[in-house]
Amino acid sequence: MEIQEINTYDEFLELRADWNRLLESAGTNKVFMTFEWMVSWWECYREGKHLKVLVLKDSHGIRAIAPLMLTGNKFFRRLSLIGGYRPDYNDFIVRKGNERDYRILLDYLHDRVDGWDEILLENVPEESALFGIVEGLRDRFLVKVEMTDVCPYIRIGGNSEGILRLLAQKEAKRSHIRKLRKAGELRFRHISNEREMDEALNALIESHARRYHADNIEKALPIELSFHKKLLKNMFCRNNVKFCALELDCEPIAKHFGFGYNNVYYWVKPSFEERYAEYSPGVVMLYFAIKYAVTNGYEEFDFLRGREHYKQRFADNERTVMMVRFYRSFPRYLYCSFIRKAKRLFDQIKGFHLKQT
Repeated sequence: MEIQEINTYDEFLELRADWNRLLESAGTNKVFMTFEWMVSWWECYREGKHLKVLVLKDSHGIRAIAPLMLTGNKFFRRLSLIGGYRPDYNDFIVRKGNERDYRILLDYLHDRVDGWDEILLENVPEESALFGIVEGLRDRFLVKVEMTDVCPYIRIGGNSEGILRLLAQKEAKRSHIRKLRKAGELRFRHISNEREMDEALNALIESHARRYHADNIEKALPIELSFHKKLLKNMFCRNNVKFCALELDCEPIAKHFGFGYNNVYYWVKPSFEERYAEYSPGVVMLYFAIKYAVTNGYEEFDFLRGREHYKQRFADNERTVMMVRFYRSFPRYLYCSFIRKAKRLFDQIKGFHLKQT
């Protein structure tokens, strides 16, 4: 076996076909780990970052990938998964049954890759085979594992009829749906035309950015829009984009940009018109999206990270995502902890100063 380091964008692009083929057989196979998602993120957010992708090969071809990037400066250098904290799920791409490949890749990072202070793997799902070998890695690394968040989800599986009955009961109790239907013709649909999706995306991302990035809208909006445009372009051809709209008399009052991948419907980025807030159009759209997923054969509806109240009203399961940090020694761990705390303090002081001015 051998390990190849991918450090350039052109080399990265050459991995597309092998990357997705390997992912289909991996123990962790999530939409955020597809090549299309990764390359879209990299093209928009790569400033100040360097590719450090490891490709493990044997006589049969590629058998595992560590999708890493290097960030930092001369005082602190970090190896992390491409996308950093942004993907709700991330991991090494390792085939089911080949769990020892995690060890091979991490041993290579320990022995052969210089210039890093910390390896940070964020939002690794709890069922990842990585956690089965963590204890065995403590002979070489100081390892820190902590919970990052939870991802509520609905397990559909073979219970589609039961879930549809439960949704029908919820619909009967939802006054908002009845009020909207009295106000006009209510329609839920999935947009299938790429041009229509592209046009609708502008308003959705702007609405979302104004709600969640109001203090930084001028900087956040252009890059967020660019990222989602690339996602749409790169993932539309794979039929992974799920763009739905809730319309009242043909006027969109809520929209959602998400994905359908590996029999999972991902609830990613919803938005709604504020003037219809009293009708809870976002939750009404969510109801119809769940119904769509159930009737179209999806095995799971994933709300992704966060325990928001509206998710808890529908979800019947939770999946924990974890953060794993690796250090070569205890002194290096202490040094990295000091750097992180100093940076947080600096950011707080900087934020306070900006508010004062």
